[in-house]
Amino acid sequence: MSSNRDFKNVGDPDSFPEVLAEKLEEILTLNKDPEVAGKLKGCIDFVEGLESYLNASASEAAPVQMKILTDTYKEPWAENYETGKTTVNFR
Repeated sequence: MSSNRDFKNVGDPDSFPEVLAEKLEEILTLNKDPEVAGKLKGCIDFVEGLESYLNASASEAAPVQMKILTDTYKEPWAENYETGKTTVNFR
C-alpha cells in the first residue's frame, strides 16, 4: 500500500518548523477572516523564529551522526522501495 504524505525528495530535507510554516502559509492564503489571518501570521512568525532558535541552541552533530545523515541521503530510497528492499515509500 502506497501512502503520499507530501514528503519532499530525500535529497531535499525539510525541518519540522519549515514544513509547519509552509502549511500555515497555505492556510493563510485560503483564509478570508482578518482576525484569523492575524493569528495565523503570528503562528508563522513564531515558527520561523523557532527555526532560528533551534539552530542557534543545538550542538553540532558528532562525526558518527554526520555519517549516518550523509549515508541516509545517499541511499536510493525510491529504487529500494520499488525493488522491495524497504517497505516504506520515502518519495
